[in-house]
Amino acid sequence: MTTIRNVFGPLTFPNAGLFRLCYSPDGVQWQELDPSIAVFGAESTTNKFWCPVSSLKREECKITPSITGCECTGKVQGYKRSNVTDEFMLLGMPNPAWPPWRASLTYVDQSCGGSVDAAPFDNKVSNVANEIGYEIHNFGLIKDGFDLGVWKVCYCAGFDFDNGAGDGGTVTVCSNNAPQDFPQEVGLLIVINVQSLMRQAGSRDITVYPTLRFGLVVNCGHDGVLNKAPDSVSGGCSTGTSSRYKIIRSSDQSYKPYYDPDAGCRFLPQAATVLEGAQVLGGHLGPTNCVGPSTCWDEPEEVMGGKAPTFLDVQVDASYENRVMIAATYDVCYCDENCLNSVYWFKAGTLDVEPVVTRFTTDYLTGSFGENPAIVNTGRLLVFLGLGTTGSPVMGSWTGGTETKTREMKLLRDDDGNVDKESCLNTPQPLGISGHRLVSGNTDYTEPETILEVLDPGRPRGQLYGKVCNNDVR
Repeated sequence: MTTIRNVFGPLTFPNAGLFRLCYSPDGVQWQELDPSIAVFGAESTTNKFWCPVSSLKREECKITPSITGCECTGKVQGYKRSNVTDEFMLLGMPNPAWPPWRASLTYVDQSCGGSVDAAPFDNKVSNVANEIGYEIHNFGLIKDGFDLGVWKVCYCAGFDFDNGAGDGGTVTVCSNNAPQDFPQEVGLLIVINVQSLMRQAGSRDITVYPTLRFGLVVNCGHDGVLNKAPDSVSGGCSTGTSSRYKIIRSSDQSYKPYYDPDAGCRFLPQAATVLEGAQVLGGHLGPTNCVGPSTCWDEPEEVMGGKAPTFLDVQVDASYENRVMIAATYDVCYCDENCLNSVYWFKAGTLDVEPVVTRFTTDYLTGSFGENPAIVNTGRLLVFLGLGTTGSPVMGSWTGGTETKTREMKLLRDDDGNVDKESCLNTPQPLGISGHRLVSGNTDYTEPETILEVLDPGRPRGQLYGKVCNNDVR
């Protein structure tokens, strides 16, 4: 009798799980064979660890690194053998792997288990915390000199490639001296941020002012323009139009990491303009977007190959305190896919909306627009300025001088403090004010002269009213 032995392989399993053998001697009749095959390690190869720059680089992180959001962390689910019973079980508690199974990073154009590793964070290999059914891998604080980036996450399932040769003869699983100990690719780590630009990635950056339209750009490890190879040869976001954004009120809950069930972006609604006592809290104006915490419809006009999903013509309303316009800070939430499920929403960055400065002036030649009081029967120019901040450019998305009937201004009397948005739209400017007049209808008034940035003449920084109608100012 001749013994026939069929050999298949060698086999490589990209992800962990419990597998069964099915065999057919003739391709027609199939049978299930024993034993089952238990593969240990991470369950998925397509995880994404999201770490926002606005959380990682806060000043308080330098003093107290353990503050929520200061360190870059990610969640890994998978399978292991019980240390007590040898049974096949989930990673994490109640029976965590020991010694800990860790993760490391390499560049996206390298293979896990190779000889090249990357260390953009303080921890070259992750510190591990165990939760029920999963592990949290902590890479620590981001190092100085690193910002946006995409890295491949590599996992070590209790493996020592060189049997201790790299650690002085001591067998050390998941060693920070041996990238070969981390052969399983489990996904990507993306350091993410948001920008406000005139349009899509590569256009001019701007300061956001109330109601002025801007492009909201999500930098998915990449700014969409410059190639930061090898650590960012590609973006980390979806290359389709499945991604969504949501602007919410700034909240400490938003600093919680993407996998935390209590993270603010999962359940907080899109900011709406509301009146609270002496405050008006500005909200999202346009385009029409969210009707619930995870039901948002505005699609990206550009994705830049997953590098920089861009949402155009975004507007945020003004905030006031005691009828004075004030600055406001918002959190920008992002979802890469499956956005009707709140689990996939997390904070991508912050958005500052600065107040517009309005004042009367006679000084329009020097560019300083110094303030002058309004005096009866004395000519003054009225200037609307975007002053910006120390850390933010001056320019807003002001309409340019050649675009008519797109920016309008009227002056209303308000002795009783009752003028609101509806009044501004429907009430005509009273007669008797010279230098600025109604042209037609109820909203078409004299065009202004656009104010250009002194250091960059192509950048509008506001509007000047009165000069068009008055050749000289007295």
